[in-house]
Formats: sequence, structure tokens, C-alpha cells
Amino acid sequence: MTCVLKLPDRLDISAAKPLSRDIAAMTGDVTLDASEVRLLGGLCLQVLLAARQKAQSTGRQFRIVNPSEDFTAALTQFGIRPGQLIDGEDG
Repeated sequence: MTCVLKLPDRLDISAAKPLSRDIAAMTGDVTLDASEVRLLGGLCLQVLLAARQKAQSTGRQFRIVNPSEDFTAALTQFGIRPGQLIDGEDG
């Protein structure tokens, strides 16, 4: 059974610690639903990148599904190709 964590609409500094805790509590593959994200801050982006790296280093999948336009635009503004985080492409 795959669990999906629905991300909150504001991934700002106050959301970083709960986001990190919630992702760490997930067992198995990590699937995050970003459909309601309207704001993605740098600290939460770091949490997501670290979670992706940890999942991959332990042989688990890391996926972000249903990314909102705001989420995708924020990744681009940070210089991240959306596919790197959303689809887990290399590079």
C-alpha cells in the first residue's frame, strides 16, 4: 500500500519542520501530492531535496504527483528543472 502525503498550500519556513517530520514518518516509497501548493520557500525545497536523496539512497521511490502550477513555477525560479524533483530524473 502506498501512502500519499498531501502537501499544505504554504510551504514556508513554518512548514519546514512539520514537513520534515511527516516525510520521515513515511515508510516505503515517498509520494507527495503538491496539488494545493501555492507557495514553496527555500527551506521546504531543501527538505524535499534531502528527502529525495534519502529515499533514493535507501532504494525507495520519491515522487511528487499533481504538482500545481505555482509549485512548478517555484521550482523553476529556484533553478530546479521540475522533472528533477517531480519525476526524479537525474542531473
